[in-house]
Parts: sequence; C-alpha cells; structure tokens
Amino acid sequence: MAARREGTSSAANDLATGAAESAGGADAAVGINPLIGVGTGAAEVMSGFREIGLEAITHPWSGVEPSAEFVEQVGRAWLGRSDVEPKRGDKRFADPMWRDNPFYRAWMQSYLAWSDALERFVDNTGLDAKNAQRARFALSLVTDAFAPTNVWLGNPAALKKFVETGGVSAIHGFENMLDDIAHNRGMPAQVDKSKFEVGKNLALTPGAVVFRNPVLELIQYAPPTEQVYERPLLLVPPQINKFYILDLAPGRSLVEYLVQQGIQTFVLSWRNPTPTERDWGLETYLRSMLEASAAVREITGGPDLNILGTCSGGITTALLLGHLAARADRQVNAATLMVTVLDTAAESQLGLFASRETIEAARQASREKGVLEGQELAQVFAWLRPNDLVWNYWVNNYLLGDSPPVFDILYWNNDTTNLPARLHSDFLDLYLENPLAKHGTLELLGTPIDLARVNLDTIILAGITDHITPWKACYATTQMLGGQCEFMLSSAGHIQSILNPPGNPKAKFFRNSHVRADADQWLAGAEQQTGSWWEHWRDWLHERSGQLRPGWCESTWHVRHRRTWSAALTSPNQPTSGAEGIRWINVDGQPLRMAIQAGDGTGWPLLLLNGIGANLEVFQPFIDALGSDIETIRADLPGAGKSPAPGRPYRFSGLAHLLARTLNQLGYPTVDVLGISWGGGLAQEFAHRYADRCRRLVLVSTGTGALMIPGRPSALLPLLSPRRYLDPSYMASIAAQLYGGRIRADPDLARRFGDELGLRSGGVRGYYWQLLASAGWTSIHWLHELHQPTLILSGRDDPIVPWLNGRIMARLIRNSRLHVFDDGHLGLLTSAAELAPIIREFLLQEMDVAA
Repeated sequence: MAARREGTSSAANDLATGAAESAGGADAAVGINPLIGVGTGAAEVMSGFREIGLEAITHPWSGVEPSAEFVEQVGRAWLGRSDVEPKRGDKRFADPMWRDNPFYRAWMQSYLAWSDALERFVDNTGLDAKNAQRARFALSLVTDAFAPTNVWLGNPAALKKFVETGGVSAIHGFENMLDDIAHNRGMPAQVDKSKFEVGKNLALTPGAVVFRNPVLELIQYAPPTEQVYERPLLLVPPQINKFYILDLAPGRSLVEYLVQQGIQTFVLSWRNPTPTERDWGLETYLRSMLEASAAVREITGGPDLNILGTCSGGITTALLLGHLAARADRQVNAATLMVTVLDTAAESQLGLFASRETIEAARQASREKGVLEGQELAQVFAWLRPNDLVWNYWVNNYLLGDSPPVFDILYWNNDTTNLPARLHSDFLDLYLENPLAKHGTLELLGTPIDLARVNLDTIILAGITDHITPWKACYATTQMLGGQCEFMLSSAGHIQSILNPPGNPKAKFFRNSHVRADADQWLAGAEQQTGSWWEHWRDWLHERSGQLRPGWCESTWHVRHRRTWSAALTSPNQPTSGAEGIRWINVDGQPLRMAIQAGDGTGWPLLLLNGIGANLEVFQPFIDALGSDIETIRADLPGAGKSPAPGRPYRFSGLAHLLARTLNQLGYPTVDVLGISWGGGLAQEFAHRYADRCRRLVLVSTGTGALMIPGRPSALLPLLSPRRYLDPSYMASIAAQLYGGRIRADPDLARRFGDELGLRSGGVRGYYWQLLASAGWTSIHWLHELHQPTLILSGRDDPIVPWLNGRIMARLIRNSRLHVFDDGHLGLLTSAAELAPIIREFLLQEMDVAA
C-alpha cells in the first residue's frame, strides 16, 4: 500500500485540534460507561429508533408541524429566499462555495432544515427525558451520516482537489480506504501512526523501570535538578491507555515539568492483559499498586508519598485511598484526581444507553473473550462524536485523499490496551451500584471502602468542556472525600485539561477555595485565572512535598538504575525456569514468549535474535558460557517456538518495529544486539532503523540477505521447508551437509536440536512467515551507514553462509571486526566455550573497536 500523503498543514492542524478535544474516550470509558464492549450498543441505539417509530404510529400529529415547516424551508431554499445558516462552530460548510453557489447553498439549507425538523419532531413527542435524549442521539447518527459533505459530489473542497490533482486525490483516497479496511477495522484512521514511536518522539523524559510485578511496571524519572523534594509523587494513568499521556512530548509533558520543579516522579505503566489474565480484578490492581507504593518509598527512603490518578486510574487511586483509610495507613500524604468520576449517578451522554440488560450483555461479551479490547472500545467512543471522530476523517482521508493528521494526542488515544474481563466486570458493578456514594458498602482487600474516611488534602481537576467525565460529575467527588479538598476547573476538554503546560496565552482555569454543595454555586463564586493550572498545582504540591535534599547527578542515576532493572526483571511473582524468568507479553496484539536472565549490572542488556524456526532455548549453551552476570533478553519471535504465528507475515522492517515496541514495554531504552543466521539479518535491520537503541552489534553466521555469496545448494534447499524441525530422523540425515563444522562428526547434535528446540505453536505457517519476512531483503546498500561497534563471527565450514560474507560485511561496516572460527553454521552453540569469551570481551570493552 502506498504511503499516506500529507494534507495541507492548516487543514491537518484544524482537523487535529478539533479532534483532540473530542478524543480521550477510550481512556475514560471505564469511568462511567456501561457499554464497554460494543456489540450491545447497537441494540440500544436501535431502541432509540424504535421509540421514534412507535411515537410516530401512536401520535402521528406530532410530526405534522415539523414536516410542514420542513417543506416550507426547502421551498424557500431552492427559491433563494431561505436564511437558514449552519450552527456556530459547524465547520462542515466552511467552504465559500456553500455561500456563493446557489445550488450548494440550497442543498445545505435543505439538509439543515431536515435535521432541524427531526429534532423538533422529537421535541413534540411525549417521550420521557431519557428516551427523548436517546432518540435525538439515534437520529443524529443518521443526520450526521447523510450530510452532503460526506459524499464526493457534495463536497466542493474534494471536487476542487480532484481537478487540481488530475484525479490523483481520488486514487489516494481509495488507497487510504483499502489501508483502513485492512489495518483499522474499516474505520477512517484518525492519525498517521507511522510518524510516532515511543522513545523516539514520544515519552522522552529520561527514566528507567525500577520495579516490575505481573500487573505493572514502575518508572522513575531522572532528576535534572541538583535538589529534589523529599516526598515523591506517584502518577497513576488510566488502565485502558498507555502511560505516556503524562509524558507526551518535550514542552507538553507533565512528567518533564514535575522533574524540572524538583519533584521525585514515578509513573505506573500497566501491563496490556491477554485472555490469560482474565481474572485480574480491582483487588489485583490494588495489590499491585500497594507493591509499587512500597517500592517508591523504599527507593526514596521516605515513609509516605503523594499520589495522582487520572480518569479510570483515578478510580483505582480513590479505592486505594479508601482501603488505606480503613487500615489507618498513612503511606499517602496528599492526592490529586484528574478528570475522574466517582459518583456514577451523574448524567452524561454515555448514560443514555445504561440499562441492566446492556450492562449484563457487555459483561458477558468480555467474559467470553477474556478481555475487553481497547480498539473495540475506542470505536464506540468515536461514534459518540461522529462528526469530530469519524466523518472528519472520512472526508480528509477518502474524499480529499490526504493523510490523517500527525498529532501526538491522537496517536496516544489510538494506542489502547485491553481490560481483563474481571476488571471490566468490577467497573460495571461500580457503575450499576454506585457504591462509592454509599459509605462502606463496597469491600476490597478485606476492608470497607468509605471515602469519607480519607482524611488528607486533595485537589480535584475537571474540564469545563469534557463530554466524557462531565465537570459537575467530577465536582461531586468534593462531597465524598474527607480532609481538605480543593476543586479546579480547566477551560478545556478531557485530554487538553491534563495537557495544559504554562505558556499558552489562551489557557485559563477557575478556582474557588470554598467548596459548595452545589457545583453551579461553586462556579458562580469562582475566580477566573489566566495561565495554566499546572503552576498553581505545583505550588500546592511543593507545600506538601517536604524539604529539599540533594538529588543524584545524572551519571550516577543511570548507573544506579541499570542495576535496578536487572533486579526488577525477575521478581518473585514471575514464573522462572532455571536462571532466566519466562514471561509472556502482548505487543500490539502479538503475544510473545520472553526469557530474561537478570545480570548484576555488568555491561548492557543483550538482546538475542535466533535463526529461522528456532525458539529461544537455542541460545542456552551460549548463555551458559557467557556468564550469568550479563543480562540477556530472548524471545520466541512470531511464528517460532511457543509464540503464535501472526495473521499475516511481518517484513523485517515490521519485526524491527515490533522489537522496538517490545523493548519499550520491557523498559529497555538501549541494548546490545546479537543475531545469528536469519536473526543476524533482523539484527542489522534493527540497528539500522533504531540506531539510538542499539549500542553494539554482534553478527554470527549471517550475511547481507538477497545480495550475498550464496551457500551450497545442498544446504539451501532444505531450508525451504520446516521438515527438519518436524522429523528428527530427517534432521539427522541432513545435519552434516546443512550445518557443517562439528556437527559433521556428531549429527545427533542437530537431531536433538530439532527435536527439543524447533517449531511449536507457530507451526509450519510460522516458519513460512519467517521466510517471507526476509524474502528479497538486503542490507548491502545501507550497511556502510551502521555506526555501532560491530563484531562479525563467521564459521570457516559454514555451508549456509560462507565465511567470505563476513569479510564483505567487515569491509562495509566501518567500525567492525571480523573473527573467523573453525566450526560451522551453529558454531555459536557448538563452540560456545570458544566464542562466548570473545563476545564478552567485545561487549565489555570501554573503547570502540577500530575500523
């Protein structure tokens, strides 16, 4: 598929800015929405149409007046006498053609008259308030979909672009549609995802994973100041999105701002659960938060901390505070809750679809799957704001043929995670029963949750235009908590209320130190303040963060945390096998089986990439010879070992991206990389695409891909089939001619290799998918661009990759060294005692190797 095209910068910016205010539904959903898991939502929308139909049949006269008015307005429009205008803020008809061209003006006015007639029809019915709202929403889906701007001939801007580009825009639009059908569940893409990567242009504040349990990772950020406040701050993001909304980009990162103000900052990063974790509920998450709190306090040496929770993360934060209050535990000193609803009796657009039947249907749907998928939830929320989050992109992507905007907030909003079925069910119970508004009726971890007993200082933040967590619903929290509570109201929406850095001349917020029982009374007495609420909150936080003390210098901090990572990677909660921890992670929907052997901080973590069809155990002889002090990371790549094959094959570029995402999820900003055979090609691709993530490179028994000195036909032909992994006797019969070296004298070594370490869940399809990943790939044209110190190891008796390929690579890679050893293709394993010390010396040496 062709790469997406850039639209005009102004149009893209307008599209992104408008969508940003409507975005954020996915992360907020679990706060107040019972329809978490779409399938049931369609039925509730249809019930709105059903109510309208019944009303039209039983009270036909209710539609007479709106129909007559509609006919009159259409006639006036086509006679050029109508004064109907779009509502203020409706950007669909911004093109001058809608005003200047009589045909388009009449079409627009007829459409607006039709929409208005349907609204007035609902007003004239005898429906109760909730059913009337439901009917209006159902009809708005229809009227928004049938807007003339959503069709090619009815969109003047699309027609102009078609003429200007000679029809190319239509071709691009069709390509975009095909791409979205294949990769975005048929929905118009909201953001060009290819322009963003965590660790490259998102989440750039220096930090490290300092603790890990099965549910979360704890990130500590490097202090750039000489002094820090003694009491740390723990940030709790929503469970349905990624942590980096709090560390989006330089200048727009709350984490960056906090560390610059001397606050010791820690952030939780939730694990993306799979169906295996279906039984993780609220108590599971609270236990994990308690473990993280203990880790923060142990690292900083203090008895307590401050805490901040956002949206659904704010709900679990409030529950944690309630649990600690019941235990008279003072480990939290002060709390901040942002865009968080605790009293679910508050009215909202989401509540239109709340019924016990839909809640139970949603619960059953996630129970059957094991998880509530984040992408599924994101689509539900897109249809709550279809003009902003669906039809805008329909026009931009398909009618205009432009790329979706390059906007980091929208990328984050689309970078969703799943919810375990049990947690989803627990959130649904919170919505249905509203126990937090009833003192002590909810019990968690053996304690009653009564928020009135939470006797500490709190700040509650809401957004005045937030349609996800309405500000009045957030305000209700001030009446539920004990202690001194302050409420701040930002002038923005759900996401922009959080991302509100100083320096925006349009920013403002409202403060009123007197908390009233009624939200409107509070607002009437509130004072509008210009600027960002961050600055007021900073002062409030400083007053509650203790004394200043010396911080760590940056170099000391990095050395300290390189060693802490190693200890955190094999916590007692993780299953282990021998020296290494075996774990499963889910990266962009691809389950991966990982093995991480913690070192003692010697050297840098070493990522090992194995040959085609082989699983992670293939490296065990080499790891045993390398030594247990160097940290190693291994994976069953998609389709190999126990990692299932993907639905369609990755290319090497896609696998390199998957590796980068995996390292992000595991908390490794930089690693050394070793690749053998097919994995050596992938190692080259990773080092080329993610040069800043790869410190040193080791290439074993590998070449430059399609353009290299070929191996012997008798060795290459068996590689076209996975039979050797499936038939041990066949492996033994071909091992000598296939692998050469020491296996010539002992073919049984290869048979055991195939029998114990070969294909598992990936199966035959996974093997061929890996073959396709490297088909036609070559590094020959960019290998000279690699700057990493590189060690190349080639076997003198390698039938698959002749050792001369190593010499060619050593010539092309400027900062490289070649070592030729007396063994065959599997020499890293069969000559591990000889090669491991050479590799170890290379990885630990201080100076770069000579060119």
